[in-house]
Amino acid sequence: MTEEEFKAHERIVAINKFSEEFRGWQDEVPHFPDEIKVINITTEVYKSQILNSKTPWIMSFIKREKSQEHLKHSEELYVNLQLLADEFQGEVRFGIVDI
Repeated sequence: MTEEEFKAHERIVAINKFSEEFRGWQDEVPHFPDEIKVINITTEVYKSQILNSKTPWIMSFIKREKSQEHLKHSEELYVNLQLLADEFQGEVRFGIVDI
């Protein structure tokens, strides 16, 4: 296995580990750099990082508090956004707005 193949494999392992280990909002991948992490967008973050950014942003409006336990759409969306953030490696930034 070449070094490039090894790094690609390590990234796949890390992505799979993240997908399998996500246990709700308490685990917001704090060990990932901001550029490849889905961030919680507040008014302050919007004004300081997004408003005049040259980098495109994808924001999703989600509901962190579930009205019923079986509703996992927001968590699934968050995991998918995190996978996309890792794929784009900062070329596109991703954020969530809790409604």
